[in-house]
Amino acid sequence: MRIYLIGFMGAGKSTLGPLLAKKLGYSCIETDILVEKLAGLTIPEIFRIHGEHHFRELEKHVLHFTQLCEDTVICTGGGTPCYANNLEWMKMHGLTIYLSCDDEVLIQRIENSQKERPLFTNQKSIVELLDARRKFYQQAHMHVLNNNTPETTIKNLVKAIPKNYNK
Repeated sequence: MRIYLIGFMGAGKSTLGPLLAKKLGYSCIETDILVEKLAGLTIPEIFRIHGEHHFRELEKHVLHFTQLCEDTVICTGGGTPCYANNLEWMKMHGLTIYLSCDDEVLIQRIENSQKERPLFTNQKSIVELLDARRKFYQQAHMHVLNNNTPETTIKNLVKAIPKNYNK
């Protein structure tokens, strides 16, 4: 089974993905890391040098590569489900789980993050981008709130995943 974690930047995909994979005995990959390896550039560099469209094409290519993975938790970038019918593709090839947080929690996490985030300029831009993307995230097979500790959220995730789910 493939489990695709989707959600906004700061929702906890990169933190929870490896924890969930370990709990399930799965592998874990992050599509953003694979995009950087493929491009030989960081994501902010890809945006600066080649633009967002090029980044989204690389992202789609990497996403389709995950079809070869079995028993894997795939942590996607925040925009992945919002472009190129990626969400529909993920839903056909695995279980999609939307990790969400209250807006205030997301803003705090993003502001405290050490990562450079190319689409974040201020709090208003975060809220506007989140509002635009939420309609995609909400189409996932499952929705899990991540306002708690990672340990609590992992327990909720493991309980929520259907035991007989097999894509």
